[in-house]
Parts: sequence; C-alpha cells; structure tokens
Amino acid sequence: MGRKNKFIESHKKSILDATTLGCTKRLACKYAGISETVLYDWLSRGRGAENEEFITFLEDFNKAEAMSALRSLGTLNQAMKAGDIRAAMFLLERRHGYNKVDQPLIEIKVSDDSLNVRELMEEIDREQIKLKPIALPTININE
Repeated sequence: MGRKNKFIESHKKSILDATTLGCTKRLACKYAGISETVLYDWLSRGRGAENEEFITFLEDFNKAEAMSALRSLGTLNQAMKAGDIRAAMFLLERRHGYNKVDQPLIEIKVSDDSLNVRELMEEIDREQIKLKPIALPTININE
C-alpha cells in the first residue's frame, strides 16, 4: 500500500485561505494538517512544470501571498491617510528599507600637527554645501 495522497482539495484550500490571511508557510501548514516539507514539495513541483495541478496550485499560492500583501498595504495606506505616522514609518522601514541609521556620514580628517580652526570650519562648510542637494521629498498624505 502506497503513501496517502495529501494533495487534496481540502488541504490546498486550507493552505490558500491561511496564506491569503497572511499566515506564514509554517502556520498555514499547521492549519491544513500537513508538514512544511509537503508544501515545499508541492511548490517545487509547480515550478518544475511537472503536473498541471501543481502548476495551478503554485499560481494560486503566489496570488494568495500577493492578496495578503495588498490587503496589508491597503490597511497601512488607510492609516497613513488618517495621519498615523507609525504606519508610514513601518512602511518606509519594511518596504523601502529606510533606517534612521542610514544618515550620510561626513568624514573630516584632522592631524594633530596641523590643526587650524579656520581651515577646519571652512572644510565643514564645504561638506555641508555638498549635503544641500539632498532634499527631503514633500509628501501629501491627503492625496
């Protein structure tokens, strides 16, 4: 007697429903009652164009992941329009990689034997002028 086929509609539907809600693959598998190994095997078979059923499942799985992301982004956008700056910061950090640490560094080299305050101040002024073209964008959250 062979292994029990787990690629059945109820398992596939459970995986797709959980993924659409935003569950991780691990949590979706727990919900569906299958192992992560089984899910990764299904996805791999879909990529390998082994079987039309697996290809369709892979396409549906990708759509479910996209729907989850779109729903979350829609919620974030509504919160931003309502003036929630935390939602805007979250989106900037997670989606666009913005990080407060990523501020430009200015390097000024000064040797002990030639410390000249006037030259040092002039160099600081020159470096600040270089930073002026980096203007912050104007964002209208009411659009």
